[in-house]
Amino acid sequence: MEKLTTTEKIYRVLSLVYSCAILNVLFIGGVLAGMGIFGFGPSLIASHQLAKDYYEGKWDRPFRKFVAIYKKEFISANRILLPLTGLIIFYLIDIFLLNQLGWMNNQVIAILFLLISFVILTHLNVTAPIYTFYHLESKRFHRTVFRYSLLNIAPSLLGI
Repeated sequence: MEKLTTTEKIYRVLSLVYSCAILNVLFIGGVLAGMGIFGFGPSLIASHQLAKDYYEGKWDRPFRKFVAIYKKEFISANRILLPLTGLIIFYLIDIFLLNQLGWMNNQVIAILFLLISFVILTHLNVTAPIYTFYHLESKRFHRTVFRYSLLNIAPSLLGI
């Protein structure tokens, strides 16, 4: 492997930053296009697919590909991710209400909510890769993701 010059190193880093910025803009645009709740799932799946394509060196017309994946996966991604999104919204409302009542000062409740947050984040962290690679039906999907994320604690911690 030949040694890279400083200019080539800077170019590679800036190219990676540019690709990440494009992915973030597309993700946020997809969430907004789906009116928040309905856009989260398809945007997550489409962004993950584009990141995978970038890693494989197939980064060609990301906007067009994002829109195509978003349209194709809209129903199935929402079927998979709407229950998780609903759970997250319920969880956030619950934390807000417990803060208003002053119960979050209790150490046991705080540790319980920290563990629940960890489980939800690990579940969300591996949702897109498992959906993209395995295409499981929605009945088995969350059970498989939950099992995978808890059996692989170290990569889940690194992913968060």
